[in-house]
Amino acid sequence: KFSHVASENTRQVIDSCRQQKTVFVHPSDFPTISDFRFVLFHQFGPCRPPNTALNRRRTKPEKWDTLSGLCCRYCAKAYSDSGGRNHRGMYF
Repeated sequence: KFSHVASENTRQVIDSCRQQKTVFVHPSDFPTISDFRFVLFHQFGPCRPPNTALNRRRTKPEKWDTLSGLCCRYCAKAYSDSGGRNHRGMYF
């Protein structure tokens, strides 16, 4: 792949990602997709929109029990750590 042109820090990030299994990618997926997509999908996680976001769109949360979206898992952690005040980085 592109490890011969990547910086040392980039190689460390890719190697770290290759050792962890996530919801969307597994270490065995690495040879089949580009390094960029592997690292990108490694950072995603499934999430549900907060009720406040649904209420702003005048949508009843009960209608969306199966609704899910993608979010950056680091942003989702920041959201839960903030007590649910900030949901940036979540896409539905």
